[in-house]
Amino acid sequence: MIIRKLKIHAATGVLLSQALVFGGAISISAGASAQDFTCTNVQYAESLERRLRALDQAVARDLEEPRELLQPTPPEDDPDAVLPEPNPAAAVAEMDDEIRIDRLASHEAAEVYNLYAYAYYLLEDNGRAIINYERVLEEEGANGSLVVRTLKTLAQLHMIQEQFPRALDRYVNWACLRQLQGNNIGAEEYAQIATIYYRMEDRASALDFINRAITLNEDAGNIGKENWYSMKRSILYLEGDIPGVIDVIRKLIVYYPNVKYWRELGGMYSEMEDPRRQLASYHLAYLQNGLETEGQLKGLGYLYIAAEAPYLGAEIMVEGIENGLIEEDEEIYRAIGSAYYQSREMEKALPWMERAAEASEDGEAYGRLANIYLSLGRYEDAIRAGGEAVTRGDLNRRDQVLMTVGSALHGLREYDRAIAEFRKIRDDRSTNAARQWITFVESEKERDRQLRASGIDLDNL
Repeated sequence: MIIRKLKIHAATGVLLSQALVFGGAISISAGASAQDFTCTNVQYAESLERRLRALDQAVARDLEEPRELLQPTPPEDDPDAVLPEPNPAAAVAEMDDEIRIDRLASHEAAEVYNLYAYAYYLLEDNGRAIINYERVLEEEGANGSLVVRTLKTLAQLHMIQEQFPRALDRYVNWACLRQLQGNNIGAEEYAQIATIYYRMEDRASALDFINRAITLNEDAGNIGKENWYSMKRSILYLEGDIPGVIDVIRKLIVYYPNVKYWRELGGMYSEMEDPRRQLASYHLAYLQNGLETEGQLKGLGYLYIAAEAPYLGAEIMVEGIENGLIEEDEEIYRAIGSAYYQSREMEKALPWMERAAEASEDGEAYGRLANIYLSLGRYEDAIRAGGEAVTRGDLNRRDQVLMTVGSALHGLREYDRAIAEFRKIRDDRSTNAARQWITFVESEKERDRQLRASGIDLDNL
């Protein structure tokens, strides 16, 4: 929230509020559409019939110095002169010394209280500012224009003080008086009422009024303010309406393009368990350099891997490491190595899986490393890594590691050792494959025997 400085009108001496506030309800009713907003039993309605009355000349003279202290003005012969800073403390002291409020007419007292209130606001004493603005309203001589401005300023000050029910009352009182003056209750008013309800944690009312604000603008061919859609998105999320949140974020992406909304959209699709759209959203954020954390980049990488695009997943994770966004550890080494392996990029997979194995305390990474060595034809390294995997243990699939070692031994024509490895397999998921391998290796062993018997030197082929 922002409070803009109050400005003293030089000709009339009227303290004009130029405050932007967020506010709220006295006795109001609202129908199905924004245009149905009506006010009943409006407090201070009678003030609108009061005309602005001039100050007594003596009172006006007594207020000249406080006004100048609150808002210095340049001399007529030097409009570009450097002005001193406002001095609200001196203004208060001057009024205390020169003004006897109990001797003033009601409309004059209202103007003095207004000056006191503004001075205390500048002194950041909101409590005293509120007290003096309330005294303005208590004066029967306060004209309608001053009352209207005072109500809006009070609403703002109550918001600052987190006195939300009071802010709601004052703001809606202001809006209703404005309506009695012939001004429509517009989108801005609805949005500010929604803001107060939101701060009061009355989400149902906040959603109703922010929807009215947005509808008014959209029906007129315009778009709502960004923070209106953001409020609606927040309320819907707190209410668990994820599809509704997605609809709002889509509007934000179109109306107020920002990469953060693509990230948020991806997060909502994650909650909807829609990985395809989640991936698309995060990918578009990535293309705009919008993924800025380790979790975001790793998340996108894993999404690509799950979507059967492991190469892209690995490349994104490697980029994150190179940019210093992803911390290097066994998990990321293993993920990158496995992703490249799934992509059949064995040369790229190898260094990452070697790092994973070195950092690992169990045998799993060594088992995967053995597979990569086998695919590259590095049989001795595959046997070594597979043996290390079995020794360390804690394997998800010990049978597959034994299968890899057996295959590597077959590649080295160490047929008896290969058969021995295959015979170690007891896992029902691999026993049939193991038997087939044993049959195949035995046939290969016999074929080699026959070839050697015929004089062929297999070792030097």
